[in-house]
Amino acid sequence: MLGTTDELDDPIRVLYVNSDPAFAELVQTKLQQTSTEIDCIPADGIDEALHHLATKRIDCIVTAYSLEDSDGIGLTESIRQQNDDIPILLFTGQGSEEIASKATRAGVSDYIPVRSERDNFTLLAARIRTLTKAARKQTEAEQTKRRFRRTLERATDAIYAVDSDWRIEYMNEKMAERIGRDSDALVGEAIWEEFPSIVGTELEDKYRTAMETGEPVSFEQHLEEPFNYWVEVRAFPDDDGLTVFSREITTERERELKLERSDAILENIHDVVFVLDEQGDIEFANTAAKRLLAGDQSAQLTGQQLETDVDLFRILGATVEAALARASREEELHRQNERLDQFASVVAHDLRNPLSVAMGFLEIAEETGKAEHFEKVESAHDRIERLIEDLLTLARGETTIEDAEEIDLESITTEAWGYVDTEEATLTVADGIPTVTGDAGRLTQLFENLFRNAIEHGGADVTVTVGGLDGDDGFYVEDTGSGIPQEKQDDVFKHGVTSSEGGTGFGLSIVADIAKAHGWTVSVTDGSNGGARFEFKRSK
Repeated sequence: MLGTTDELDDPIRVLYVNSDPAFAELVQTKLQQTSTEIDCIPADGIDEALHHLATKRIDCIVTAYSLEDSDGIGLTESIRQQNDDIPILLFTGQGSEEIASKATRAGVSDYIPVRSERDNFTLLAARIRTLTKAARKQTEAEQTKRRFRRTLERATDAIYAVDSDWRIEYMNEKMAERIGRDSDALVGEAIWEEFPSIVGTELEDKYRTAMETGEPVSFEQHLEEPFNYWVEVRAFPDDDGLTVFSREITTERERELKLERSDAILENIHDVVFVLDEQGDIEFANTAAKRLLAGDQSAQLTGQQLETDVDLFRILGATVEAALARASREEELHRQNERLDQFASVVAHDLRNPLSVAMGFLEIAEETGKAEHFEKVESAHDRIERLIEDLLTLARGETTIEDAEEIDLESITTEAWGYVDTEEATLTVADGIPTVTGDAGRLTQLFENLFRNAIEHGGADVTVTVGGLDGDDGFYVEDTGSGIPQEKQDDVFKHGVTSSEGGTGFGLSIVADIAKAHGWTVSVTDGSNGGARFEFKRSK
């Protein structure tokens, strides 16, 4: 089994396969003397080697050429049937171009001849370290890609991306379900050829404009057959192509059309209709009402009871209801649009940049084997992982708390602390911490982000204190770090604001969103020991 990214700093576990027990013991001893990172496990043949590989975490395999039950080439072929990723080195004194060629074809990662020079084992240990770290980084890169793909698959919007030649690079399941196609089958195909019905439409025009100008576009459009639905589209261009977020709004548009028809009926009937606000001011007056206000006497001839009163009240009631629904929808759309913009900007730019950095330095690292390049890859992957976690929170974007319950803040803070890489940091829970009403999962997110923020800015040995506010049912989170300058305290809760090189700029904005959803205000001030202090109070 190949090591996972959780084991990046573990010792390198090497499986050495050789039927000569004396030489196997020599190699095991020399490798472990040469490098404290290496833990060597011996095996005398293919069967024992495959057993170890199936039952233990093995990071690298070193094999002799001659084995009692086969040879190193046969062992490599057996392993490659199950595992393409684990590094395999052929370490043998039976060197020849023919053997080297066979080894390469079988899937051997490197070929090192056994020599009597003292530095022979130093070279072997160095190649083991280089190949193993490259394999671990490659595994981490693949896991990051899978997490990124899972993030997009969880999104409620249909998402797809095309390259600069208009060929489909990615399509999430939501989009595939909407169009009734297999997303994998569409990857690599030209969008205009696969969907000819959109050629010549506003959608094509907007996409091409975005690609040419480099500026995002947003619009609503009704797609004709075979789709036959309304969509709200946002397209974000970059150097590599176009990322598109599409949300179906057919129901909303049908509601708006009904409202427009009701408005038209109400506007053109002969009865006088006013809508007043709570202060008695006129909010709406139809044409007949405007004529009356303007002094048109003919508009005052109302001596006959009209049989349309019932219909009028029904129309008026439907109009008011639809107007309220529209106002509510517009407010919710505004909030959703803001979250969608944040979501899309991260996907189209913030995630793509560190992913490109990671892949670029991984190629350099594989070519050179230099440790500093692996460190840059690891740093980029750490940032990607943080961005994905924050992106999931933004994508969900809940604005209210549906299932509130009594929460013990002490247990929540302890749980959240366990989810954070706290290194040498210390958590202190002060006496008298209150219980609150809220959502346990989202409160855990709130404390996780505060704790990460404290460690990022306060250092590995920072102390974080959680306690209750005097004379209030609120609480505070305080650290002993460097604090936040007063001139920046008003901006720290805005999306994308960070003073840390590795920060995402979303952590504290997520804290503010969760607090708002709970009906709390959050403010930041100076801590009692020079750090930052975040205070949470019930909104008045």
